[in-house]
Amino acid sequence: MNSDADVPGHLVNQARRLAAECFPDALSVVLAGSVASGRATTTSDLDIAVLIADGGETRRDTLRFEERVVELFIHTRADLGELFAADAASRRGVMQHM
Repeated sequence: MNSDADVPGHLVNQARRLAAECFPDALSVVLAGSVASGRATTTSDLDIAVLIADGGETRRDTLRFEERVVELFIHTRADLGELFAADAASRRGVMQHM
C-alpha cells in the first residue's frame, strides 16, 4: 500500500474509484464500517453497500482493489425489504447498520 493509505481522505477516494470503475450504473453507493466512522487503520478493509437496478444480481462479495480488501454488499431495491427482515430475524442487522 502506498504511504498515505492511513489518511481517511485517501480511503474515501479509493472507495470512490472502486465505485466508478466497478459500478458506474449504481443507483447508490454507501461507504460504511471503520472508514466511514473514522476508526480506520492502515489495514482496514472497505465496507461498501451498492444499490443496483432491479433485475441485477444481488450478492455479497470480497475482492481486492488497489491492494485493499473490499467487502461488497450488492442489492436491488426489490430485495431490500426481504433482506432487512432476514437480518432483523437473525439479529445481525448488517444492512441496517450500514
